[in-house]
Amino acid sequence: MPLLTMSVLHDIVGALVVASLWLAIARAPLDLDTRRLLQLGFGLAMVGCIAYLWVAGKVFGGGDYILYVRQGVVYATETLTEGLTALAAPERWSPGRWWGAGVVSRIAGVVVLLVGPSVVSVSVVFAMMKHAGVVLFILAFRRALPAVQTAPYAAWMVLAPSMVYWPSIAGKEAVMVLGLGLATWGLAKPTRFRHGLAICLGVGLTLSIRPSVAIVWAAAVIVMQGVDLARRRTRQSIARAVVLGLGTCAVVALASGAVASADLPWTGRDFSFFRLSDILLFLEQKASASSQGGSALRDWRAGTSPLGALVSTWLRPLPWTVRSVPQAVAAAEVLAFWILLGVRRRAIVSFLRANGREPLVVFSLAFVAVYALALGLALSNEGALVRQRTLMLPFLFISMSGARPEVTE
Repeated sequence: MPLLTMSVLHDIVGALVVASLWLAIARAPLDLDTRRLLQLGFGLAMVGCIAYLWVAGKVFGGGDYILYVRQGVVYATETLTEGLTALAAPERWSPGRWWGAGVVSRIAGVVVLLVGPSVVSVSVVFAMMKHAGVVLFILAFRRALPAVQTAPYAAWMVLAPSMVYWPSIAGKEAVMVLGLGLATWGLAKPTRFRHGLAICLGVGLTLSIRPSVAIVWAAAVIVMQGVDLARRRTRQSIARAVVLGLGTCAVVALASGAVASADLPWTGRDFSFFRLSDILLFLEQKASASSQGGSALRDWRAGTSPLGALVSTWLRPLPWTVRSVPQAVAAAEVLAFWILLGVRRRAIVSFLRANGREPLVVFSLAFVAVYALALGLALSNEGALVRQRTLMLPFLFISMSGARPEVTE
């Protein structure tokens, strides 16, 4: 049956996808305030998706999401004629690229098969993927910190403009939020097989999109396990540390192979994230590659120092560098964030004193520290920096959950 004649079936499937997530939120083991916030976030994800499509179309004349959907339509059409093997056929992958944009295009192809070739429909499903990741992060917080009120963390996750806007479109960020949320939910208290499976699936999804982010996740796990072992050396904690350590080594090895084959083929030697010199080489190459376009930083070399990198991650875009409406909104968000951080500093300190040794909090702080430094070193483009900074926010908000944004009932 031709793809474009299945519109009614696509509408039904799309409605089922949206209804399923709404039902999952309604039945989630969370308090009433948190469920209401997640339902609000459900609507805001839709708003963010439509706003992104409008801004990208009117201001920038399109974006990467169009390429993902177009390629997804191609894959969907080939799948209907050749079967599911069309999605995995090696000859359709770029040389050495089993990860990255190709994975997103194939996910878009599956979405097109389900809801049709409409850019809006596909983007809405990706927005739902992002919101599913948000739900998983909140469930992880609830499992790891049952004595702490969940609603403040949910408010940060749902109301932060970057979480509403940037990942709510067909693209890497939506899939990454889902993958990181799934992995973090499994890591919160890995006591059953399904938790280990969630970690594998989540890290695998993250690794297939951006291997470097999977490396940061693995590094944060190492810090978390080190702190946990320093506190208590039970048989269970040692066994968990060994399993997670072996898994971390596997992630680093896979990520090293991915980067060596695709990003750094000119090095003339084996690349490995186990070597500090190779990590610095990777960050330098990424900074150089991103120094193009209207949002490129003219003084990007300042980002090659740790201090300059942290300034870029935490403060950009600076008010005097704003060149577009999205950048102006991002600059206002950064300013509001620091003002709110100052106002709520006592609540944050109180939360960290009470929960700073909890494994999930240690893990989140480690992730934020490593990711913030790596992001500032690797990116010299404000647009890319603001967009990819979104992946750090769920972990940052865990450590800030004592600072509740004001929510009007």
